[in-house]
Order: sequence, then structure tokens, then C-alpha cells
Amino acid sequence: GVYLARMKNPVLKQGIDKLLDLAENTQPWYMRLSAMNALSEISGVLSNRANQLQSKISEDQKNNATQAVISSSKAELDQLQRQEKQLKDAMDAIKSKEMDNNLVKMYKMVGN
Repeated sequence: GVYLARMKNPVLKQGIDKLLDLAENTQPWYMRLSAMNALSEISGVLSNRANQLQSKISEDQKNNATQAVISSSKAELDQLQRQEKQLKDAMDAIKSKEMDNNLVKMYKMVGN
């Protein structure tokens, strides 16, 4: 997860897809938990990137950067936010289907 969080698309997308599959379909339960933890880490990194980009956009606007620069940053921000939402939605769907009582309890305890 830490490695993938540093990657750009399409490597990040492929890694997320693999981790989502592991989180939903692999045995034993601790592998599913590890995959969810990695996905949670990636989600946090995406959120941090979006926050940094939002700060950059604000700074660029304050410093009268060109509209092309600001538009490019806004498009990148939109993509990051969509990617983060899709990831969170997929993780929520996996958690809602989880049948292992121990994992259900863990997910509820840590809000993972």
C-alpha cells in the first residue's frame, strides 16, 4: 500500500484493483484485512494529495497564475477526488459484504 500510494496512474489503478480483489475474495481473513489496510493507506495519501493541490490552486489564484495553470490543477484535483471517492465506495461495499465476524468487528472499531 505504501509503495502503491507513491505511484501514478495506471500503476496505482492496477494496484488498487488487485488490492480490492484481495480484500474481497482472498483467504485467510488476515489477508483481506491487510489488503483493506493498504487501501486505507492509499485513500489517505489521495486525500493528502488533493488537499495539497487545493492549497496550490489557492496560492496560484492569489498569485495571479495563468488560467491554463489553474485549470490544469483543477482538472487534476477533480480526478484525485473522483479516484478517492471511488476507492472509499468500493471499500464500503466490501465491508458491507464481509461475513467474518472478527473482521466486521475490526472494521467497526477502527473505522477502517
